Amino acid sequence: MFNYLRNNILIIKQVQKMNNSENIIVIYKEVGKKPVLKKVKNNIEIFELLLGGEIEILQYEDVQIICKKDRDKLLPNVYLNINFNKLNTSIRGNLIIVSMHNNTFKSLTKNQAIKYGKLLVMESFNYEKINTKYKYLNSSNKLANENKPINSNKTLNLILDIQRDILKFIRNINA
Repeated sequence: MFNYLRNNILIIKQVQKMNNSENIIVIYKEVGKKPVLKKVKNNIEIFELLLGGEIEILQYEDVQIICKKDRDKLLPNVYLNINFNKLNTSIRGNLIIVSMHNNTFKSLTKNQAIKYGKLLVMESFNYEKINTKYKYLNSSNKLANENKPINSNKTLNLILDIQRDILKFIRNINA
């Protein structure tokens, strides 16, 4: 496996080394981890094995996203616009990105590997600062604000300041 975000030149060399007809090059993205290039057999059963069950294929721009079909109870992985109605949605569970031509899975091109690798990093949910109870951790790995009282006056003043600024903005537009 190869963490392709280090250097685009290394990606190109890696894709060239992996390329052969029985295996294809895909991006594999586990929940909470960075995406990696993987060389896998071009076989539905292999995809189902990697993703842990029956798969679903979603069209996204010029690639296909392969994910587990029953993923409602899985953790969110990435946040993408995969619908025609321009609403973003989260894709839950591990996923694979692959190219497709004439209803056959194909290796990603060098440009696709770079483009979608960066996209997955930018649109991934970050679980590095969350503990096993899904509470955020501060930099010292203790629960943030766990025992601290909430300063409701400070919060209320902040909200009122924001509302005041919004009203000023609206009045300036209508003037």
